Amino acid sequence: MSYCVFLDVDETLINCKTLLATFRHHLNAVHGGSVGDARFSCIMDSLSDAQATGLSDRASLNQLYYRHFASIDVVNLAATCESWFNSTGIKLLKTRVCDEIARHQQRNAQIVLVSGSYHACLDPLSRYLKADAVLCTELVSAQGVYTGELQGYPTIGVGKAQRIADYIFQQQLSLHGSFAYGDHQSDVPMLEMADEKVIVDNHNLYSALRVRWPELEWLDSQQDEVM
Repeated sequence: MSYCVFLDVDETLINCKTLLATFRHHLNAVHGGSVGDARFSCIMDSLSDAQATGLSDRASLNQLYYRHFASIDVVNLAATCESWFNSTGIKLLKTRVCDEIARHQQRNAQIVLVSGSYHACLDPLSRYLKADAVLCTELVSAQGVYTGELQGYPTIGVGKAQRIADYIFQQQLSLHGSFAYGDHQSDVPMLEMADEKVIVDNHNLYSALRVRWPELEWLDSQQDEVM
């Protein structure tokens, strides 16, 4: 009988933050390295300034970050994200987590990526892994460009749990026997949804949550070779 496997992406499945790496790559491709890097640095400075004034939760920072996507061409961004994955992203995949995915697929599991990143940067990864679905932050576009606004809330924290609940309902699936893989405190609501919970490469989080979930599993992929 099929079951679901929910995987956080950044720092769980791949050794980077895809929403940052892909947009920096895009800015460099469009404007050139020095100008692109300067624009990206300004964006990161604005996030640091927001944190300094008390904006600390990931979901709010995620919304602020995506405002900088306003006027970005949808097709061009998808193309540069594809280029980034083929040239760089594929080398950053954690082989032990990919092995876990392959093992679940052999058992006919539904593989679902759950991330605060956006479709353009996650879709190449999804195709490569032959994932069944991507639940991520949805960016609003109009007339072929992004508006800088989001459809609903970022897929972070409780947003991940809500997206999973909606997916299960819409696809008429069950959480029975499900797995969830995460690396950060913000993944806890997603982990709560699954029967089997796995922490990847964050021993402090694993130790803290073992008190709550004695059956919690630990996956150390720090010694992985790049693919």
